[in-house]
Amino acid sequence: MRRRALLILATMGLGVLLLGGVALADTIDGTSGTDDLVGTDKADVIHASGGADYLSGLAAADVLYAGAGNDTVVGREGNDRIYGNIGTDMLFGNEGNDTINSAGDKASDVVKCGLGEADTAYVDKIDRVEENCETVYLLVRSEKPTSEEPKSPMGS
Repeated sequence: MRRRALLILATMGLGVLLLGGVALADTIDGTSGTDDLVGTDKADVIHASGGADYLSGLAAADVLYAGAGNDTVVGREGNDRIYGNIGTDMLFGNEGNDTINSAGDKASDVVKCGLGEADTAYVDKIDRVEENCETVYLLVRSEKPTSEEPKSPMGS
């Protein structure tokens, strides 16, 4: 009986610890103006909005989203996921094995992965990859022809 009670208490304690850890992670949202958005030592999700924003994830595995302005996004420690957006963004991974995606806009972004040993970058052909990205994928987006452009011989 005593062993069963200890097992139940241990299981409940683990559940409280897990829930407490999740509750301490932050979601931080920027404004339409210029913001300095700095995370915590927990895994954060940070969203910039308009303006020229600065985002920093600090420790843990963060998810950082640039906004509509010319933003600077710094992952710091942890295996971060960093996403560029409209505007000329500077995206830095730093420590950890980071994934950086600057593809999809028509701006010339700067990508610098950092000190991780398995960093991955997804870029457009006009983006500049500075250093330390172990794997780089060049994403090419096809666009529909305009009315002035000829259609293919197959009629599509």
